[in-house]
Amino acid sequence: MGLINGSLQIGRSAIMAHQSAMQAIGNNIANAGNTNYTRQTPHLSSVPGSRLDGGAGVLLTGIERQIDAAIEQRLRTGWSDKSYDQMMSDYLARMETLYNEMTTNDISTGLSAFFNSFSALQINPEDGTARSSVIHEAQSLIDQIQSLRKDLVGLYTELTDSTIESVDGINKITKQIADLNVRIAQATSTGVGTGSLLDQRDALLKELSEFADILAIDQPNGTVTVYMDTDPLVQYDQARELKIEKVAEGDVVVPKVYFADTGKETHIQGGRAGAVDDLIHQIVRGNLNDLDTLAAGLIFEVNKLHSSGQGLHGYTQVFSSNRVTDSHAALNNAGLPFKPVNGSFMITVKDATTHPPTETVTQINVNLSGMGVPTTLAELAAQINAVGNIKAEISPDGRLKLSSTSENYTFTFNDDTSNVLACLGINGFFTGTNASNIAVNSDLTADPQLVACGKSNTPLPGNSTNAELISKLPITESAMLGGMSITEYYRNLVGRLGTQTATSNQKLEVHTAIVESLQAQRDAISGVSLDEETINLMSNQRAFQGSAKFITVVNQLLQTVLDLI
Repeated sequence: MGLINGSLQIGRSAIMAHQSAMQAIGNNIANAGNTNYTRQTPHLSSVPGSRLDGGAGVLLTGIERQIDAAIEQRLRTGWSDKSYDQMMSDYLARMETLYNEMTTNDISTGLSAFFNSFSALQINPEDGTARSSVIHEAQSLIDQIQSLRKDLVGLYTELTDSTIESVDGINKITKQIADLNVRIAQATSTGVGTGSLLDQRDALLKELSEFADILAIDQPNGTVTVYMDTDPLVQYDQARELKIEKVAEGDVVVPKVYFADTGKETHIQGGRAGAVDDLIHQIVRGNLNDLDTLAAGLIFEVNKLHSSGQGLHGYTQVFSSNRVTDSHAALNNAGLPFKPVNGSFMITVKDATTHPPTETVTQINVNLSGMGVPTTLAELAAQINAVGNIKAEISPDGRLKLSSTSENYTFTFNDDTSNVLACLGINGFFTGTNASNIAVNSDLTADPQLVACGKSNTPLPGNSTNAELISKLPITESAMLGGMSITEYYRNLVGRLGTQTATSNQKLEVHTAIVESLQAQRDAISGVSLDEETINLMSNQRAFQGSAKFITVVNQLLQTVLDLI
């Protein structure tokens, strides 16, 4: 009877083992279309018996997840790189569109039209239409510059919103990973299967890697510790929360990401969130800075020439458009947006009460040599007040006002080697300091005859020397623009953006190919092959059927023995 009972036990163990194996195989087949599923392989082991019978059946000793941890980590890195490049490629393409360089409504065309208008004015300096055209082309150029800057600032707002969404997404995922860590640890300690929980966690790690570059390290108790750069994000049941603070930088708001528990600021690397961080702090910020520098160079270089020239008549009153923070500080350290240098300029006062009108030319010295007493705005005003029939005043907000003592006296400027007139914004063509506030001098829009076409102590009809000089600025090197001309600086800006876009697109192609290759490697290990699973199912089915037949035979033997009793 012992032999028969042992045989029944062998059959019973075989049925149960192969039934469980078929359940695992069936689960594989059911999840064949689940990209986050990891194939499970049932392992069978023989049950050792006595020395005489040789064995006591078979047991399902475990169900193993077919996974390569190294490939999984490389895949997470690949997903992070691909997500980063995709986000960068999308936004860089949008930025190229903002520059609008493939049309005639772009800044390079506007610069050409503006400087060409001075060339036209050079030919016909007394033509009112030509003077109005200069004003019109300048305003069109300003509109293009400010429209582009507005669009770039708009990207800041959009990227800030994207950062908030990414941080919220990261916090949500890390909390779920921490919760799964607890459930997996509990299941591991009690011997309950964890395959489904591990698949859920791997899917979350994949999703998290698309937000940022992470490192996931498996722990002996089945949990995982997640790092972002060198900072832990998840440790067992603890998920560190990220927070955002919006910080104003000029006219834009920049999001600062930091850990809630320590207050440490972090710049997220990789993934969509890392791309947004780089776009905010490098790409968009860099383009905004470059656009502001271009506008500042345009303002200063044009004003430097324009402020030393004369229109068809002089001024009776003029205000500086720029102000100092301290009227008793040296002019090169008084808070002006542009820095004057050591030199001088001429003021010509015209007296219309005499016949013919007489002119008095006075040199105003600007000492910024570093030797002796430096020239301040107050001292500059005192020098000008010493000139007959002209008065200089400093407003409470630090601006210089020049006015003649009566309408019979007008004044003009020339030969400014100190650039102080351009720095103060006196007799300038433009006002403002950068792309956000550049504008045409309101004196010129009100009276285009003040456009400084001529360059002499006595501006005669037909004098257009200054217009010629301004028209050549597109090919004139500027120290403010790093030794490049205005048009060269802009071409360099656009060219750099084009290079960044092309490089990003190339990286996206490379990382897409890497992810596809790694995914194929993962599928070969962890993916479900229906053909293979069908063969395994049939094999276990046959074994199950054989075991059932074996039990039937043993049962018949048992019945025969019982009949003999």
